Amino acid sequence: MNRYAAFHLRLASLYAIVGMALGIYMGINQNFTLMSAHVHLNLLGWVSITLYGLVLRLDPYLDGPLPMIQTFCAHIGALGMFTGLTVMGLYGHEAADPFLIGGSLSMITGALLFALMVFRITRR
Repeated sequence: MNRYAAFHLRLASLYAIVGMALGIYMGINQNFTLMSAHVHLNLLGWVSITLYGLVLRLDPYLDGPLPMIQTFCAHIGALGMFTGLTVMGLYGHEAADPFLIGGSLSMITGALLFALMVFRITRR
């Protein structure tokens, strides 16, 4: 397994634990202020990044700057979105905007790079 696939899968498992723990915490307290952060961490952090890792596993020789940049963008994006949505839930939209803008742009960049890699992998 290449190092980027392994990195994606390792961190995705941690995102899943944090996302589920946040969901349990909200349920116990009946306070769903951070629901958006919970949902985004589970979807972007766990599901999307797990898929990135599984697809990158298809090509064990995939290396170089493209998967490195994609990995960086995907994780910075997921963490930025989670942080921004947490800040928004606790402190309001203005405080969250830098995190949400940066996280969104990083996440879409990671998705575009992932699509490029998928087309390269499936062309062979």
